[in-house]
Amino acid sequence: MNQLFQKKLSILPVSKMEDLKEGDHIVVKGKIENLHPSLKQLHFIAKKDYFHHGIYIGDNEVIDFGGNSKSEAKPRKIDILQFLSSSSDCKLYRVNDDTGSKSESCVASILTRAYTMVEDPSKWPEYNMFWNNCESFVNYLKYGEAFTEQGKNALHFSLALLGGASSVVALSVLSGKVASQQLTNSGA
Repeated sequence: MNQLFQKKLSILPVSKMEDLKEGDHIVVKGKIENLHPSLKQLHFIAKKDYFHHGIYIGDNEVIDFGGNSKSEAKPRKIDILQFLSSSSDCKLYRVNDDTGSKSESCVASILTRAYTMVEDPSKWPEYNMFWNNCESFVNYLKYGEAFTEQGKNALHFSLALLGGASSVVALSVLSGKVASQQLTNSGA
């Protein structure tokens, strides 16, 4: 599906705000109380953190996919302190991949996609925890392809609880098609 997760991602703490650059993929550890009830089990069983994702755009501002509730989620520009308020540990992290440093044209593409989505949020499909969430939004901004490893893992876990490996495989294929169809229909 995508090549990014064949590469090693690292999530590193940001010690100084001055270290952030426009176009950086940033995350905060999400609060467990914000998880869908069925996914709280995943967190406790797998002992994995989940993350809220955003793109740093400079001047202490972030573009993310969020809102007052999941049903109200949309692409938005927010202050970095508001982004941090969704954190369980009040720490900011940068996501690094092994593709090397970002060129100016790459950063410009990220920012163009980000501002386009904020200016017309109707271009982005509504929230779905399995295939259209903050991670898929940021991956679209950064790489031009919407995908979510957290959503895929949550879907597989949820389906495994419901009924075995064959349903996991079948529905993960279906979820990828549905997500692609949603983005195609939205014009994103």
